[in-house]
Amino acid sequence: MCGGSSGTAMWAAVKFIKENKIGAGKKCVVLLPDNIRNYMTKHLNDDWMYERGYITEEQCAKNAVSDLVPNEDWGQDMTVGDLTLPDAQFIEAEMKISDAIKLFQSSGFAQYPVRESSGKITGCVTKVNLMNQLVKQRVTKDDPVSAVTKPELRHMSNKMTLSELGRVLTRNKFALVEKTKFVTVSDLMKKLSPP
Repeated sequence: MCGGSSGTAMWAAVKFIKENKIGAGKKCVVLLPDNIRNYMTKHLNDDWMYERGYITEEQCAKNAVSDLVPNEDWGQDMTVGDLTLPDAQFIEAEMKISDAIKLFQSSGFAQYPVRESSGKITGCVTKVNLMNQLVKQRVTKDDPVSAVTKPELRHMSNKMTLSELGRVLTRNKFALVEKTKFVTVSDLMKKLSPP
């Protein structure tokens, strides 16, 4: 297993061999200078790949289930569309941080998806990250929410199984469903608990 540095070294070796017409029967040694350790949570991770648009939601879900072990997870026969979810409440990217603080305090929510005036969803803002940025004096209360927006916001379709939702919510505290609904661990717990 190796990463981009090794790919660069291999490309250079192939180029050298072609340009210098290294003939048959000769050997060329190429050192691959890394072990991909820094990429284990990035392009080797299907969730990371999906969240950045490199693979589809279906591919990500399929890759999360082993072909070698029977999948007996709860919720394979139900989808996210079977949940009764609240409409997502957005914070506008242009809103002042001071107004966002008031909104957090009055609503009791711990996170909001962030939307620009154009309608583009740019990420999310969490109460913890907002507090941290203020404490570290990286932002002021007069700055816009866009200054503390994190681009990591998991999107999900209504057709994903609840077992896949459960897996996703172990990695993400919440997800935006069809760009209109918000789902959290609490929503899934309601479905899991007996009536």
